[in-house]
Amino acid sequence: EQSLQHIYSSFLKATFKGNFSSHPIWTNPSNQTMLAEAMIQHYKKLTKKFTVDQQAHYLFTPRDITSWILGLLKYEIDPEANDARELLDVMFYEARGIFRDRLVNPQSYSSLETGMCRYLEKFGYEPELDLVAFSSAADRGNRKRILKR
Repeated sequence: EQSLQHIYSSFLKATFKGNFSSHPIWTNPSNQTMLAEAMIQHYKKLTKKFTVDQQAHYLFTPRDITSWILGLLKYEIDPEANDARELLDVMFYEARGIFRDRLVNPQSYSSLETGMCRYLEKFGYEPELDLVAFSSAADRGNRKRILKR
């Protein structure tokens, strides 16, 4: 687990340095480390709870964490936003796409989302994804912009 933490903390920091370099919250190395820890903890719990013994396609690997972080590169976060909410909306949304889409029933969906919320609570996050829309704009290199309703 420590090696995963080191790898994904470094990967997340590099991602944030390139794409979120002027964001007041995500330029803080301790916030980056806390987010990487939350991702690893969520992944570990997920792999224990949902196994290939239950469903053959419940094969989760560290590549899923890599995909999760790479998914952040598809979005443009407002650098003027003085809160963590936009990036955490994206984190939650991307995790749902990577992990939830493999699960087979509503109870599993609920368990996954409750677990994700638990790990993102340390940032004061409660998802309201029904209030968020993601859109692509060709003039932004096909990166998605977060729009609030």
